[in-house]
Amino acid sequence: LELWIALHGEKDTWGGCGIFASDQDGNYESLGTQNSSSVFGYITEDITKDSDELIFFATNPEAVELLTGSEFDAENSNTLIWVDGEFMSYEYSEIIDVNTFHLTGLRRGLYDTKAVSHQSSVTMVVCDGELYALEIPRYYEGREMFFKFPAFNYLGDNAQGLEDLNYYTSSVEGVAKPPKNVDGFDTELLSNGVRRFWWSYDYGNTHDTAGFEIRYVQ
Repeated sequence: LELWIALHGEKDTWGGCGIFASDQDGNYESLGTQNSSSVFGYITEDITKDSDELIFFATNPEAVELLTGSEFDAENSNTLIWVDGEFMSYEYSEIIDVNTFHLTGLRRGLYDTKAVSHQSSVTMVVCDGELYALEIPRYYEGREMFFKFPAFNYLGDNAQGLEDLNYYTSSVEGVAKPPKNVDGFDTELLSNGVRRFWWSYDYGNTHDTAGFEIRYVQ
């Protein structure tokens, strides 16, 4: 599983933050540092499940750019965005005011999410390289995790203390995907009628493999 975290400051003096996590509110572990601002905010108008455009306002304290794309980019998810649980991509981006963008040519319901209606003011995140990507074992799926993000200024100084911060929580949700194909698969029919199978497989992180599906034709 990979958890994406979008982070930016409330002021333009924000220089980044630490990433601390725990499976309870306490004993936080340092996981890394975010040194750049993610672009996120909210949509300003309702959209239906069939809408192919939206208006996005970025809440970043500094002016941001949202590059326009193309039909190719939309089809290949190169302009990926997340709107309140639904992944989308867009063809074109037009700036219509400071940090306000008109996105058109939407591709809806990407990555096994469902195209649904969304009300104005729901969160939207630009899924580019400025997100913090955290790999976590699959056994965390369905469990609540606690996070703290102590900020520091643009000089890397005056970091906040963990004890001074409120925590954020996130319930980890994943999309079930089949494991990659095994190597060296073989089978043997025993004298008692039982069929025995064996194979070799590169498990990687064993917690990320819940099982196998075996099919054969006689």
